[in-house]
Amino acid sequence: AVNGFDPHKLFASSVATSTSTSFYISFVVQVSNAATSASAEYSVVLRNTGNIAYLSRFFLIKNGINNLEFGISKGSATATTVTSGNFQFNHTYLIVIRYDVVPGGSNDAMYLWINPGLTTEPDPAAASLSVNTGTDASYGAAIDALMIHQRSGNSPVANYDAFRVANGPTHFDAWVYLAAQGNSLPVTLQSFSGRETEEGVKLMWSVLEEVNVSRYEIERSSDGISFIKVGVLPASHKHAYFFDDDPQHEINF
Repeated sequence: AVNGFDPHKLFASSVATSTSTSFYISFVVQVSNAATSASAEYSVVLRNTGNIAYLSRFFLIKNGINNLEFGISKGSATATTVTSGNFQFNHTYLIVIRYDVVPGGSNDAMYLWINPGLTTEPDPAAASLSVNTGTDASYGAAIDALMIHQRSGNSPVANYDAFRVANGPTHFDAWVYLAAQGNSLPVTLQSFSGRETEEGVKLMWSVLEEVNVSRYEIERSSDGISFIKVGVLPASHKHAYFFDDDPQHEINF
């Protein structure tokens, strides 16, 4: 952590808080060290760059047996609620946060999920943490940035990646805009395997669904970077496909 260095990313446009709106934030984090609960600093927040009242504060905390915990608060500088899962340092976790802005002084709600499935919107009832009581932060008329907060030795030592932020008039809209799964593929792959045969290698895969797929192209590589095409199979809306090849020595698919 670098004291006083708080990088932030402005949104394409600010989000008015005069009416109800919901945010989803997702990212991955790997933590190597953190302060104890009493002194831990929040590390990721939404904010209005026009003031210093931060909302949706995310904490990384070292518990009493030196394991990792996660915490959240709507606006308090200390975590309102903390996990008790004995998570591991130096492991990578997917974090999803939902923050609901509701006009009024104590109406907002915040939820956190750890390693949730992304095929459907996370269920608040299954959230790892939630808080919907207490005074909201005085963040003003708009929210316009995501910030990583750092302060002295009480900030965590962590690597973050793959930040996504989206908002909408409802939490469902915000989830759709987040597109947490990424772009969907036109093929739903059920399984993929390969086995050695007397002739070479047999590749086998099965699919559950194909949408506007014309063919499968098979490639191989000697370095895992540059690939050459070695075969094509037309998509025939079958559930199972096979491809036989006789690769050169030490060539990988």
